[in-house]
Amino acid sequence: KKIGLWYAHGKVSFSLKVAEKLTDLIFTSTVEGCRLNSNKIRIVGQGIDIEKFKVQSDSDSCHPRPRRARINSSGDPEISSKLKVTGDIFKIITIGRISPAKDYETLIRAAEILKKENLRFRIEIIGGVGAPEQEKYLSELKKMVADLGLGEEVIFAGGIPHEEIMNYLAAANLFANMSQTGSLDKAILEAMAAGLSVVTSNEAAVKMLSAFAEQMVFPQKDFRTLAERIKFFIKLSNSERIKYGESLRKIVETEHGLKGLIEKIIKNYA
Repeated sequence: KKIGLWYAHGKVSFSLKVAEKLTDLIFTSTVEGCRLNSNKIRIVGQGIDIEKFKVQSDSDSCHPRPRRARINSSGDPEISSKLKVTGDIFKIITIGRISPAKDYETLIRAAEILKKENLRFRIEIIGGVGAPEQEKYLSELKKMVADLGLGEEVIFAGGIPHEEIMNYLAAANLFANMSQTGSLDKAILEAMAAGLSVVTSNEAAVKMLSAFAEQMVFPQKDFRTLAERIKFFIKLSNSERIKYGESLRKIVETEHGLKGLIEKIIKNYA
């Protein structure tokens, strides 16, 4: 039987080089997800269950997006997101482990610019820590937020179960990603599948979003351009943002849908 390996990371490790010799096929999500020089590599997309991330449209308004309710233990609907804001406050979300590779400093610096321009927004950073150095990084980020006077605008929500991610995405207006991992973050695709507009400097995502580069892409660590990208979406009407979101969802369905992933993998085993 053929042995297949799934690998999606920008790093080419020694273990990957060994694994390449022992497997028949290497499946990866994008070109950037496996940077070995090997004829065993098959690019098959990420495999996102787009139905799981479907958000029903709501009536147009300035900033709000429709929220998906979660039923609590008492049987009453609730919203799991800590972004309990309404009206004209623009809601930005980012999801990923608390690690320097995620470059949260750039988003915080962009928030400083937005606040100085008197824009009403709230940023929620969702992600946990798993190592002592990450705890230190989180403390540094919180100090940075406090020093810049952004305590009301930037929230550290901690880690959450993956099954609750949809509640957070449905409550947001924009997804931000500053990742420097070199591979395509699944969180970006999940946000796109939920019809959420995104801004990113992720190397692998830049190619995927080439048609929307002027609206959604910014150079790594360039917080000034990131602030401009966010302002672009703040100024859009909700209906205009929904149109962008529909286009992004279609990209995920076509290039990274779960059904397509299964079909591509099976084809390689035929």
